[in-house]
Amino acid sequence: MVALWTGAGGDGVRGELVVGLLGHLGEGGGNPARPIRRRFAEEDVDRLLRAAWSHWPVELVTEHLRAIMSGTPAEIEEVARRNGLSAQAGGEAR
Repeated sequence: MVALWTGAGGDGVRGELVVGLLGHLGEGGGNPARPIRRRFAEEDVDRLLRAAWSHWPVELVTEHLRAIMSGTPAEIEEVARRNGLSAQAGGEAR
């Protein structure tokens, strides 16, 4: 039995066998797949998970598309906080 967990936003290549945890917003590659790198510092990963922008209403995503595409994790988290959409610190994103 093979168990794997890539975490939120984890990237791997289709058809790879993942032999470890890639973690949230991590990248893996190879066969078997192994972690390659982290996209963000741990503090920024926490911010992005709390903001959970992929669960925002489409109108809010459209309004703040520039921040989502090229802003900082702190800016994205602030938009979520101002709109009552940020998960509690230490909690899971919705």
